[in-house]
Formats: sequence, C-alpha cells, structure tokens
Amino acid sequence: MDQSKLKWLLFFVFLSILGYITISGYATGNSLFMLLPILILSFSAVFLIPLEYIVPLLFIVTVSIPPSVKGMRISFGSFSLYLPEIILYSTLAILSLRVLSGSDNKYLIRADFFSLLIIALLAIGIFNFFRGLSGNAVLARRHLRAFLYPLSFIVFNAFLRDREDIKSFIKIWSVSIFIYLFLYYFIRLIPSLSDQSTGSFRVRFIVQMVPMSIIVFYIYRIAIEKLSVKSFIFLSLPLLFGFPALILSQDRSVWVSFVISFIAMSIINIFVQKGGKRFRLILMGTLIVIAAIVLFFQILPAFSSEFKYINYVLAGRLDTFYRLSQDRALRERESMRNLTMVHYYANPLLGKGFGVYQSHDLYSSLLALTGLLGTIPFLTFLLAGGIRYIILLFRLERFKDPLLRAFIVSQAAVYPAWLAINWVEPILWGRPVSVFAFMFTVVVGIKLKQQTDGNHEQPYTQLLDNSTH
Repeated sequence: MDQSKLKWLLFFVFLSILGYITISGYATGNSLFMLLPILILSFSAVFLIPLEYIVPLLFIVTVSIPPSVKGMRISFGSFSLYLPEIILYSTLAILSLRVLSGSDNKYLIRADFFSLLIIALLAIGIFNFFRGLSGNAVLARRHLRAFLYPLSFIVFNAFLRDREDIKSFIKIWSVSIFIYLFLYYFIRLIPSLSDQSTGSFRVRFIVQMVPMSIIVFYIYRIAIEKLSVKSFIFLSLPLLFGFPALILSQDRSVWVSFVISFIAMSIINIFVQKGGKRFRLILMGTLIVIAAIVLFFQILPAFSSEFKYINYVLAGRLDTFYRLSQDRALRERESMRNLTMVHYYANPLLGKGFGVYQSHDLYSSLLALTGLLGTIPFLTFLLAGGIRYIILLFRLERFKDPLLRAFIVSQAAVYPAWLAINWVEPILWGRPVSVFAFMFTVVVGIKLKQQTDGNHEQPYTQLLDNSTH
C-alpha cells in the first residue's frame, strides 16, 4: 500500500468515524437502523472492496475509537454487541468467503502452532459455554464472547504476508492514535457524544493499553532516530496530547504499565545502541517526568479551578502507592481472587465452567472457569509470543528500517506490561479492542521472526531489498 492510498484511506476513516458518532449521538435507539449501515458495508466489502483495504480499515476503526463513545454498543433487546465485535465477525466472514471461493488465493488461513492454540481455546470456550448454560446463561454467553475475540489472530496471520504488509500496517496502527486522541478530548468537551455523565476532566476516563503502547513507540522514535524538523513535530504530537491523557485517566494500572514499559525500553536500548544513544531514553524520561509535574501541579492549576481539583485527585491517586496495604480496592480484589480460586480447587483440570463471576485477575479467572485445560494453552500463547520478541531483539541488527526497529524495541518493552496488567485488570478478557491490538502485536513478532529464520516464502535478502524501495 503506497503513501497516497494510505492518506486517502485514513481520510475516509476519519470522516466515517465522525459521521458515525454524529448519527449515534442523535439516534433514537432503534438498533435495526444502527445495524443497517454496518450490514451494507459488510456485504459490499465481500463483493467489491479488496482485502488490502478492508482489514486496515476495520482495524483502524476499531482501535481508534475510545470505548466510551456513544454507539460503540448496539443493543438487540436483552442482547447487545460491541462495534469491534461486529467488525471482527464481519472480517472473519469476508476472509473465509474470499479464501474458500478462491477469489483471493494470496491470503491463506494458516494451520501453524499459534493458530492451532487459538482454535483450541475456541473449542475449550464452546465446551465451557455449554457447561455453564445450566447456571447463569447470560454470563456464560459473555464469557464465550471473550473467547471469540482472539480469532482476530487468524485475520492478521492471513493478511500480514511480508515485510511491506507489516510496515504498512504499523503505519496505520501508529497513526490511529491521532484519531483516538482527537475523539478523547472531543467527547470530554461534548459529553452528549459519550457514555459519561459529564465532560469534566475531573471524571475518571480510562485510557487503554493500545494508545499507551503507541505512545511508547513514538517516544523511542523521537529519542533514537535522526529526524527532520517536520518529522519531529509530527512525532511529538502524540506525546504532547497523549501523555496528559494518560495522566488524566487516573488509572493506576495504566500508569504502572507505562513505567514498566519505559524502564524495559531504556534497559533494552542500553544493549542495542552505541555511544550516547544508549542513554537518550533515560534523559528523555527524566524530562517527561519533570514536564508533567510542572504542567499538572504548577502551570495548569494557576489557570483553572478545574485543574486545581485535578491536582488534588492526582495527588491522592499517587499517594495510594505508598499505602497499598490500606487500599480498599486492592483488598476487595484480593478477596474476589480467593473466592474465584475456590472453583479451581474444586476441579483443577476443567474448572467450574462459564457462568460464574470472575475476579479482576485474568489468570485466576481462567483457572476458575476453564481449569488447567484452558489456562495452559492461553499462557503458552502469551509466552511464545513474548519469546518471539526476545529473539528479534538479538537479531535487531538485521533490520535496517527504523520503523521496524522502533516497533520491535518498543513493543518488546510493552509486552511485559501487557502480561502484568492482567493481574489487576483483565484487559485480554472481554476487551475486544485490547485483544485485537495485542493479537496484531503477536502476529508481527511471529512474521518478523519467521523472515529472519530464512524459512519465509521469500529469501531474507530479497525481503531486505524490498523494504528499502
């Protein structure tokens, strides 16, 4: 996908998102009329639009809309679907029809190790769904839907065939934060377009792991790459508006995830760079912390009473790190974890099955609901994906393209944060946007590792030559 096509695609997506928000903001709540344009788009995509446009378009629509935007959930009586879910199911249907009909022979649904793990998880999910129907059927359906989201791996695994595909998709992934941040501030100022009761910045507004991981990517590029003035300004915008969004989220798990990612990236950089570049990230991190303290605790409170209150809230949230043993939320989550594990101890192999309430800890929830039978394949998938990035760090010198190098280093640093945050916030369970973006990250690591193995469809030297064109 060349740059001109990418610009037109992003322009179309931007207008589509604004149009969707406008319609949803004034919709009467009639689910049929809300679903109709999505169905028209899906059927049109099957017959008219090349997959080169469909998958990037659906991906950017998914990851660039904040979860609180009104209209992200479409209800059908007592049943509801999130827009990202509809996008996933539509994309899977389109991909399957194209591949099975032979109209897109260049895209293959692969039966590799990771894909088989995803299929195994789906089978385990269906098994536990039927086990849980005799209990809480509504909750059992919700748990089953959480096991469907990892199927996005199949889509990315089929679509990302070579290094040019990966580079194009990384550009789309990284640019999505501009749309996300625009909508983030837009709905804070116009609360009628969101599910929040007020647009005040005092209200806690969660910023997901996806924009945080993209911000880390931009930090690395600014600190390490040699940039023109125009490129520096462009790459600085996500930091200028994204870092305040992370702080205003008042979400301690995202704060900790960012710190983990930044420390990991700084350590990695010491080993992969030479000379003064080895310590640029540490210097940049120090400057970011100083700038944030001055901005939120000195400059903004002097201009607005709104930010004086935020100053108080942020100070209170930060103070909880010094009083973790007294934190009521953590004690409640620990109590929920203990209650959840009772189901696992009763049946370690299979767990209780779907339809019982789980804790905020993803791993204990999996043990309780699916036992070792479901937890082991899931953990195997997570750890195998992380190992791919460790291998890529040792092979980093083989990647001359700064975009790929920045993605490998930054996402290798973010990967431990993806795993750690699930101890307190199950973002890879029932969070379609987070799951989609994580699956994309895993697929990129797998594909790049395969290419450096020399077992890819094209020789490594040819891929390297293509990446410089």
